[in-house]
Amino acid sequence: MCQYIDANKIIQALPQKDNCTHYEAHYCHHSEIMIEFPVCLAEQERFDSCSTRKVRSSTVLYNLPLSHYAEFTGISTNIGIITKSGMLNNNVCGNVHVCVYNSSTESCILPAGMRLGLLYLKQYYDPSEELL
Repeated sequence: MCQYIDANKIIQALPQKDNCTHYEAHYCHHSEIMIEFPVCLAEQERFDSCSTRKVRSSTVLYNLPLSHYAEFTGISTNIGIITKSGMLNNNVCGNVHVCVYNSSTESCILPAGMRLGLLYLKQYYDPSEELL
């Protein structure tokens, strides 16, 4: 099952800071909202020992406005599976692909639906706009 994320619709649906006094409770650092989505493996994958491969997730991201960016935070499991963290290009459209590394000395099969990490939608932050 795919998870479709229309980033622009989500961002437009957020309350504007000027219009909502309770909005600050939802903010994290630098008065920004962080929206997170789990990113899971689309289909079962076999990984040989010490191998690295890019895999397709079941998350589809599109319509990311230029005012925001998508950041992926990977995982490190006790069975030696590591996913690489990083930022996605703003022009990304389609399935999110994740770089997976098997650091174990044994091969393993990762099941479809396994969590690979979290995807965050964040607004670009300009420190010169911060009031002292």
